Amino acid sequence: MPRTTDTVTNTPRVGTATVEGQTITSIAPAPTNPTGPVGNASITHPTYEQRPFVGPRKGRRNLYVPQESQAGSRHELVTMWRDRPTDLDAIASTAVMLVRQDRDVRPIQASEIERTPLREFDSVLRPASYESMPNRISKYVFRNPDGNHAVWAGSRNEENHLRELDWEGHHDVNTQFLQFAWNLPTGRVVYHYPDFGVRRGGCIEVVDVAAQVRMDPVRAAVYELTARTCELLGWTFSVGLDNISVARERNLRFLSAFRHELRDVRVEEWGDIPLPRTMWGLVQAEGGGTRGWQNACARLWHRRAGFDLDRLLDDTTVLLDQPAPTKRIAWEVAR
Repeated sequence: MPRTTDTVTNTPRVGTATVEGQTITSIAPAPTNPTGPVGNASITHPTYEQRPFVGPRKGRRNLYVPQESQAGSRHELVTMWRDRPTDLDAIASTAVMLVRQDRDVRPIQASEIERTPLREFDSVLRPASYESMPNRISKYVFRNPDGNHAVWAGSRNEENHLRELDWEGHHDVNTQFLQFAWNLPTGRVVYHYPDFGVRRGGCIEVVDVAAQVRMDPVRAAVYELTARTCELLGWTFSVGLDNISVARERNLRFLSAFRHELRDVRVEEWGDIPLPRTMWGLVQAEGGGTRGWQNACARLWHRRAGFDLDRLLDDTTVLLDQPAPTKRIAWEVAR
């Protein structure tokens, strides 16, 4: 702990006291009228000051691709989106995409992205972390036959939507692996880094995640431009909002622990059993006990049965023939 120092000279303040004829020096002033067990004096102890409170120190995100200044470009885009929305199609056609692969930054065409596994691309942007941050960053691991693949999650909301993608069975997922750059009529450039890229069959889906309270005009204009660009490329664009309930988050986090169950049996080879009415009935149909619970949860995770995800799972949970729908929605609906 720091010693008390003089505020002008930045040197310790020294005091002395006399005990039985000897002068003792301390780093704090001696009392004016010392009293104590030895004679008429006492030995003073060092005094300490509490360290000042250190507020949040925001870190910078790590950007691995070149980016020019965006001063004024997004406000120009908002003005165009409000006054001349039809001009956004012309701006969308100017899109240039950059990726980072094997530490090599290069432009890329949509056709190459479509035939390349998304997990082979490196992230072009890493989320920032700092002391006392109210949110969190983490890595989410996708487990698939080709091996595990960890991706960045820049917030708890992003982590929840990554888990939703995993629950839907999408394994070729990457986060912030792509940079969009658009040229405006004034010469300014607008940049955007979509949160997720997902391969759904033979189509690429671009996903952005945002809280509803942060859906300001700037973000909405960028999302609109991204949606029109994806439409030109033959891709789809969707948005994940912060509308995932606590119960749904807990249920999917719990069920994700059973992704490895029934390792010796392929999902396609699972025996079809009459769907019981409750979770307890499914556990008993799977043999009961611990193994029955594990297999039953694995069936729920792999969407072989469904239930109301907005209510916590227990023995009395009523099972459904169809799994619950996803929370991700198309931008045409979100706008």
